[in-house]
Amino acid sequence: MSGGASSERKIQPEAYAVARGRWMVVAAVVADHEGVRLTAVQYAGGGETRAGLELIRARRLSCYLAQVAAEISQHALANVSRLTRKTIREHVRWVEDARGDGDGPLSIELDALTAEIQLRLASRAYAAARRELEGARRLAAQAGAAPPPLLSALDPELDAMLSAIARKEDAQAAWRRLCDQTEAQLAAVEAGQGAALLGRAASEGPPDADPS
Repeated sequence: MSGGASSERKIQPEAYAVARGRWMVVAAVVADHEGVRLTAVQYAGGGETRAGLELIRARRLSCYLAQVAAEISQHALANVSRLTRKTIREHVRWVEDARGDGDGPLSIELDALTAEIQLRLASRAYAAARRELEGARRLAAQAGAAPPPLLSALDPELDAMLSAIARKEDAQAAWRRLCDQTEAQLAAVEAGQGAALLGRAASEGPPDADPS
């Protein structure tokens, strides 16, 4: 079920704004990855029973990643996504069960999505901190005071962004290797099936001539 935001206790506007910003990043990453409409992932008012398989999978991944990668609480997620907390729990449980022990294809896929989400969030945090610092420097200059140092004040945000870049490169490299292996396996299967068909045709010989 979905569309339960009206039954969920509302959160404070400040917390809602933070959660909504993080949720929009998660939804955008997953929608692009799954090839579904962004708004259909962001706002689940249409109901899970009427959603296609691709959209249901996107919503499941989004709910899981919203909590794991973006650190959005279940309560806040219910407010910004229009999903009920019951549906969110079911989606998260589905992903956890499907992920299993954490070393399969889904785990590699989730790691790549997590890295992308966290890099986007870190980049946004760095940009916001830089804007705030530049504003403080302008005010200090207008007042004739010494401006705060630019780089050292941004060290935490910059370090977080650089770490996120490194994690994304590693995670996406693993995901690309998995995709390449899967494509190679599919190509081998198709080649084997083609060879089997040719061998069967050769063993059966040419078709009998039409007596007419």
